[in-house]
Amino acid sequence: MMRERGRRERVAGVLGSLNMLEPLGSLRALMRSELPILAYHRVIDMGPETEFPFDPELVSATPADFREQMKYVATHFDVVTFRDVLRYIDGEASLPARPIIVTFDDGYLDNYTYAFPILRELGLPATIFVSTGYVGARDTFWYDQLAYTIYRAAAGTFVLGTVRFELGDVASRRRAAADAIRFLRGVPDPVRRAHLVRLSERPDYGIRDEDSALSCPMGWSQIAELHEAGIEIASHTVSHPALSQCDDETLAFELRESRRELESRLGIPVEVVAYPFGGPGEYDGRVMRAAAASGYRLAASYISGRNPFSNLVAHELRRLHVERYTDLPTLASMLQLPRLFAEAV
Repeated sequence: MMRERGRRERVAGVLGSLNMLEPLGSLRALMRSELPILAYHRVIDMGPETEFPFDPELVSATPADFREQMKYVATHFDVVTFRDVLRYIDGEASLPARPIIVTFDDGYLDNYTYAFPILRELGLPATIFVSTGYVGARDTFWYDQLAYTIYRAAAGTFVLGTVRFELGDVASRRRAAADAIRFLRGVPDPVRRAHLVRLSERPDYGIRDEDSALSCPMGWSQIAELHEAGIEIASHTVSHPALSQCDDETLAFELRESRRELESRLGIPVEVVAYPFGGPGEYDGRVMRAAAASGYRLAASYISGRNPFSNLVAHELRRLHVERYTDLPTLASMLQLPRLFAEAV
């Protein structure tokens, strides 16, 4: 279901039609005071949305749109990695005049299949935040598995613990999936895990063979190839829980084990993490302190906004969300007018 264009997208369209984005871009290039970070999830052509059996909200762009977006970014900005930013912070290197970071969350195979060739073609680096517990797994990420199960379930009442959803047409299933995922993001992590175990016991659980290629994680061989090609690999925990819902022991495990495995397999220091989901209430001061104690020098949220170098909040970096309805004028406006796209929290 395509989201209705909001005020910000309409403003972006007007600026684009008036050819105002190029002058604004030149003006912002003179400022050189902020670090914009783009946040993607999936790059895939999902076809008709009503026929896509997984969560369409995780699709950031088609390959064609992603190529155009990256061409714009390459023309107007200098793409760097978090490692470059850390070297700048440590006084070991300078940053280019117009730094920007391109990130992907989760570690979907389409990052390798579709996004990586475009990045390589344009000579651009990027950062992929990987949930290590899913690398090479047969099943997809828990939230996409939940969305799929609801999409394919028989019409009628769908029960998830004490919560019930009425499933009928595709629209009702999309609403149910969004509400169900939101519900599991907001319960203590042991409760989330118990619900997922019960979900896996349903007779209709599982992904059809013809659908499996539409949502699956990367394997370690693909991650190693990306790393060797200059793509930065960073942590997105082990099992992708809402970290604020984890007890201290689980929180430490999710942060430290994902870092340990990435460092062990790739032979590199991993000093950056993205909080799963990363919205208000899904991480907090306790989580930020745990991230620092686990060896992460930088951490990214999923709250939209700017990162001024004069006040860089190392464990609460903000990002600009790229979603499937983000056209090129909107992307340009996000980058040239970030205040318009910042969220107040």
